[in-house]
Amino acid sequence: MTKKQKSTDESIKEFRELLSHIEYQDELQLPLAKWLNKGNWEKIDKFLETNGIDRSYFFSIAGIFFALSLTNLYEHPDHNIAKFKKNIFKTEFYERFLTLMKLENDAFLMKHLKVDKKKIERLKNMCKMMVEGDNRRYNYKSYLFDKLESFFGFTQWCGMKRKDQIEIAYKILKEEGFEDYGSDNYVEEKKERLAKRRDKIKRRDKRIYGK
Repeated sequence: MTKKQKSTDESIKEFRELLSHIEYQDELQLPLAKWLNKGNWEKIDKFLETNGIDRSYFFSIAGIFFALSLTNLYEHPDHNIAKFKKNIFKTEFYERFLTLMKLENDAFLMKHLKVDKKKIERLKNMCKMMVEGDNRRYNYKSYLFDKLESFFGFTQWCGMKRKDQIEIAYKILKEEGFEDYGSDNYVEEKKERLAKRRDKIKRRDKRIYGK
C-alpha cells in the first residue's frame, strides 16, 4: 500500500468516524455524507454562529437538520428509511431470540447463572411476537423525532438549560419550515410540544440511568 493510498484510507476512516457522531448506522451514512457535501456543513456552522451556540453541539444539531431534509420525499425519493428502520428493529429481536436459544442449550451457563427456564421461554415468545407481530409505523417523521430525542439527551448530559434546549429545537424547526413551525402563530404552544417531548425523554433516562 502506497503512502498516498494509506492517507486516503485514513481520511475515509476519519470521515466515517465524524459521520458516526450524527448517524451510527452504516446504511444511513451515505445519504448523510451526500447531504453534508451539498454545503450543509456551512449551513450548520452558520446556524451555530448566528445563535451563539458552542460548536461542541454541531453533531447533535446536524442530526436534526439531516432528519428534516429527509422529510422532503421529492429530494430523497429512493431513501426508504422506514423499511430500513423496521428491519433493524426485527433484526435486534432475532438476535435476542438466538441468544436465548444458545443460553438455553448451554447446561454450564444455565446451572451457574441459575436461569429460570420458564423465564427464558417467556422471553423467547416475546421476541418471536415482536418479530412476527410488529405493526409499528416508522416514517420520516419518526426519524426526526429520534434525532430530536438524541439532541435533548445529549444537551441534557452536557448541562444545557431546559429553556435553551427547547429554544434551539424550535429555531431549527422554524428555520426549516417544518409543518406549522414555519409560521409565527402559536409559538408558545409549539414550544410546549417540544418541552413535553424533552421532559418525557428526561423521565425515561432517569428511570433507566438513575439521573
